[in-house]
Amino acid sequence: MPKRKTNRSRWGSVILRGRSYYVKFHWPAGRPPIVRAVGPSEDEAEKMLLAVEAALKNGVPLADVMAQFFREQSSSTTSFAEAKDLYLESARSRKRAGTLRSDEPRLAILCKADWARLPLSAITSADIERWLLAIRKERSMGGPTANRYLAAASCVFKWAAKNGHCERGFNPVREIEKFPESSGREVFLTPAELEAWIAAAPEGFRVMARFYARTGVRRDEARLLRWRSLDLDRGVVRVEAEVAKNRTSREVELTPDLREALRDHRSRAALRAGHLPGGDEYVFEIDGIPWSTYRVRDVFRATVKAARDTITESKRKALRLHDIRHTVGAILASHGVSLEIIAKVLGHKSLVTTRRYAHLYPSVISQAAKVLSAAIPVPQPERVSERAG
Repeated sequence: MPKRKTNRSRWGSVILRGRSYYVKFHWPAGRPPIVRAVGPSEDEAEKMLLAVEAALKNGVPLADVMAQFFREQSSSTTSFAEAKDLYLESARSRKRAGTLRSDEPRLAILCKADWARLPLSAITSADIERWLLAIRKERSMGGPTANRYLAAASCVFKWAAKNGHCERGFNPVREIEKFPESSGREVFLTPAELEAWIAAAPEGFRVMARFYARTGVRRDEARLLRWRSLDLDRGVVRVEAEVAKNRTSREVELTPDLREALRDHRSRAALRAGHLPGGDEYVFEIDGIPWSTYRVRDVFRATVKAARDTITESKRKALRLHDIRHTVGAILASHGVSLEIIAKVLGHKSLVTTRRYAHLYPSVISQAAKVLSAAIPVPQPERVSERAG
């Protein structure tokens, strides 16, 4: 049965869906409408809508109204700072430790704002935006960094709304326009520079460096790799969901040189231990412990410095380990690999992320017409003389 609506006013209405009546209202104006089920009686739904309207117009906080009329768990006095602590406690069982290590300092800084002590429902987008503009100026903060603060704040609001600490769908961060992010920051190495970087790596880091340069995996996807995820006979590595950024596993094919380097690496590990490494052991480890993020960072920087004869000074100053991943994507794109395949190799959840490489293969796109011309027989135009005769 199609839904039927009883129009009462611009403020709210009663809707019939199937055999149940719902109330729909806007509070405050400009936010997404709130729709809640009441039951099989239209009269009861009308009475509910009138009572809700009266309570809200008399100044009762929305969270309390939702608790009173719709029995939704509510805490209209929960502040952003309090919600942040609850959110982090909940997130520790759902998010990767590396993600939380990045979020916690940002959330701590957000909680220093005056608005962070207000009840969640009292915080406006203007409060957050004014504070962020001020701190951005004070710290000379770039657009990408400012956007990460917005993303962290948004996560808290989403969690709070889902768990009854403010109205459903309430998230003032959504109303704030993101800061522009220049695409000029990304650094790509040429294939020659990439090989020079691998060659400059110290012996203990060289296999890991080759792994980054041949697979395009993220830092922790290699750092926390276990032997069970490597199938050297098939020549593939499985990036497990537990270490992947988007919690989705994927397989990446190994290049022949990387495959042989990993075989040799495994043999060396077996000689040191007196047995082949077990499936749960880390591929890149020191005394059974995976490389720390700080050790990876420091050795990476030293390797970049050692490749100074090949990599230009401007690139060396800007280069990060994540740019090796960008370089893999750029090399694939420049050789005509489709964005869909690049996204699967790099583990991008959305093609929007992969499109940064689109400008690197215009020559491949321009070949489309040539391929079509060669593959499809085109009839010769009929000559006028033949048509006339």
